[in-house]
This record gives sequence, structure tokens and C-alpha cells, in this order.
Amino acid sequence: MTLKRVLAGVLALGVGLPSLTWADHLPEAEVLMDDRRYEVAIPLLETESREEPDNARVWFLLGVAYSEQERSGDARAAFEKTLALDPTHGLAHYNLAILLFRAAQWEQAASEFLSTARARPQLASAAYLNAGLARLKQGREADARALFQEAAAVGPGTGSGKSAVQMLAALDGNLPGATPASDPTEAARKSPDHRWDARLTLRREFDSNVFATPDDPTTGNQSDQRIGLSARLARSFALSGARRMEVRYDLFAREYDTLSQLDLTTHTLRVRMEHRKTPRRSRWEYAFSSSTLGTSAYMASHTAGARWTLSRGGQRSTYLYTRIKRYDASAAYGYLSGTGAEAILARYRPLGMGSLYTSVSAEYLDRKDRPDFGAVAGVQHVSYSHAGFSPSVSLVQPFFFGLTVDLGARYQYRGYLDADVWNFGATRRKRQDHKLSMDLAVTRDLGNLLELELGWRRELRRSNIDSAADYTDRDYQRNVYTVAVTGRY
Repeated sequence: MTLKRVLAGVLALGVGLPSLTWADHLPEAEVLMDDRRYEVAIPLLETESREEPDNARVWFLLGVAYSEQERSGDARAAFEKTLALDPTHGLAHYNLAILLFRAAQWEQAASEFLSTARARPQLASAAYLNAGLARLKQGREADARALFQEAAAVGPGTGSGKSAVQMLAALDGNLPGATPASDPTEAARKSPDHRWDARLTLRREFDSNVFATPDDPTTGNQSDQRIGLSARLARSFALSGARRMEVRYDLFAREYDTLSQLDLTTHTLRVRMEHRKTPRRSRWEYAFSSSTLGTSAYMASHTAGARWTLSRGGQRSTYLYTRIKRYDASAAYGYLSGTGAEAILARYRPLGMGSLYTSVSAEYLDRKDRPDFGAVAGVQHVSYSHAGFSPSVSLVQPFFFGLTVDLGARYQYRGYLDADVWNFGATRRKRQDHKLSMDLAVTRDLGNLLELELGWRRELRRSNIDSAADYTDRDYQRNVYTVAVTGRY
């Protein structure tokens, strides 16, 4: 289950929560309510409430019947009467809390959910989860976090416990491209501040234009299918005070059916530290990555980055990410070595039942100059140094039959800094590229441990290096179709 669906679904009040039941029933009303004939049961229960005004069970059943008929005011009064007669009635606390939550009375709703946890331990995980949501609505993030941790601790493996862990991941700032927290493990059951996250994804993809060759029909695009594998093992734990650390290993591999020279394997080790109680909730990380292409060494990189929370109100958040990256390519790809910097401004907000993510990034990359420029046939450029920017948007919405739809679009501009020889007339000019990518993904959970994804990606690039007289036409288009299954623990 992805982070974006948790934010959409849990806030609807009801995802992963146990349905309301009653232990004992009045004979005739029981039959009618079991048949969902609430409009007939209500007059009988109202008569019974007048004859036995001190019977808490009668008032509780009447409150349930009113709720099912959307008579919220009457239902609230009935549940309050139930609690006046029996303050330990856990289901009455729970139902009343739901009515208060739906009425946006956050403080009273949180109080009733906490009373539910004390009076009816079977509902404790759901109660703590929803009390945390009420606190989040009030902007009391620290209190919400503590309640989500309690929900995860008392309900490991339940729907409410899983949702609570993923809400903690949401508060930790996992935006698109980041990974939601996993289900609670044995370590999490002992302490919600110590978690393991393990996942494995297998995918099958068809790429219509592997080499991003020109649109010129005489060229002939090379298509191929590939198998992809990604794996992750992460451990997060609390340090002293409000500091938290995560150590994570990622493996990515792809293998083409025929183009084996493009087979890629990448290993990444990442260390991240966050200080939660500073005003900006600063987070710092370092990552080392090593890749092979085909059977040869390809690239190693070092990345240092930081994230700051610029604003947070209700469930809307704005973040600033900065990164510095060093690339060290093998001798065969030495011209790709260099140092780069990137800044990303990202914004999250709920939209309807879903979520909207927007971001804009700016980058600069200073790559190594080619010493053989002009001296070796075919070497037409000094370097691939460039600057650019990229706005993007992603909309995630729950859909029918348990499906979630993710629509995304991204525009990228890249301007190369060196005036190179891009045509046979030996005129030097700077290359400029414009790329638009559009994504559609449909996902569905297959039980608690598996997720199925069907995806489509469309890429278009247009460049000023675009004619037959140029060294290489840089205009292209491609489609990538994906089927992926993810297992998580």
C-alpha cells in the first residue's frame, strides 16, 4: 500500500477499522437491525427507551439505528445518554467519536477515541489511529505522532496498525519517489521507534525506443523487453532526544532480452538522520552508489543532501531539498564524471479523497571536458555540462474495486554550457533540450503483502539539434509499458 493511498483512505474514517457491533440485543429490535430495517426498529426502540429510560443497551441500539438513518443529532444524543448511564461503554464512545470527527469537532472526537481505547481494548489500535488523525487536524503533530506510534504498537499486523505506521512515514516527509513505511515487524511490536522495512519488486517492461533514437522513420527505433528487479532492506531507529536514523540498502537490476550491453546493476547504501523537533524538521543524508553496465564497470557516485520543512499547516506541507553529487565514471565513460548540485521545492496537499504533489527543481552539472575533442573522428563535443529546471505534478486518487490511479506529468529543460560541434559545417553552438514525460499507473493490493501495478510512460524530447545535417538528431519519442508485483514485509 502506498503512502499516498493511506493519506487519502484513512482520512475517510473507516479504512481498516472494525465494523460496529453490539454484544446483546433486544429480541424484536435485534431481528430488525440485523435485517437493516432501521426505520422499523427505531419506533420500537424509542418506545423501549421511554419504558426503560435507564437501560443503556436500549439507548446504544437506538443511537446505532439513528446513525444508519443519517440522523446524526439524534444519534449523538442517544450515545451521550448511553454514556451517562454506562461511562465504560466502549462502543458508545467509539460511535460518538466518529460523529464528532465527521462534524469537525476535533478535540471532543480525540477525547472520545481515547476513552474508547481505555474502555474497549479490542478497539484500541483503531481508536489511537483516529485520535491521531483528530490531533493532526488540529495541527498538533507531536501529539498525533505519539498516538500513531501507540496504534502501531498495540495493533501490529492489523489494518489500523499498518495504517498508523504509514501515517508515521507520511509525517516523516516521504514524498513521491520515497518509500512508505512497511508493516510492523517484531521489533516494531516491542518498540514503534525501531522498524525494519523489506521489499522486493519484479517488473516486466516493454520499451518502444531503447536508445532514444531520432523520430526519422528511416532510422528505425530499437525496441526490446526487459526484466527489472529492485530490492530494499532498511532499518530505522530512534537516537537520543528527537533524532532518528535510517540505514538502507537498495539493489536495482535490469536485464534486456537482446540488448545485453545495456544490462544495468546498481547497489546503493544510504544513511539518513532527522531531527524532528527543530522548527524546520531538518533531515540529512549521505548515499554511495556503484553501477555496472553490461559486464563492465560504469559509474560510482557520492551524494550528500538535506531537507527542510518550510511550512506545515493541517495536512499541507512544503519542503526544500538540496543535494550535491559527485560522479566518478570508469575510463570508458570518463566524460560523464563531474560534480552537480540540485534544489527541489516540493508541496503536498490533500485533494478530494486523494493527494496532489507538485514540485519544481533546478540543477547544475559540471562534467569532465573531453581531451580528444576535435582530434578523434566522431568526438563532436567538449563536455556534457549543463544547467536546467523541471516542474512536475502528480495526482493520486482512490478508485473503484480497490484500485488507485496515479497520474503524473513532468517537463524538463536542459541547456548545455559548451558550444560544441553538432553539425558537419563545423559551426559551434549550444544544445538545448526540452523533454515532456507523462505517467499513468494503476495499483491494487493483493492481500497484506503484495501489490500489483500496471503502468504506462510516454516521453517526448525536442532539441535544437534536430536536422539531418546535425551530428545526431536529438528528437525522439518512446513508450514504456510495465507490469510489476511488489512484495513487502
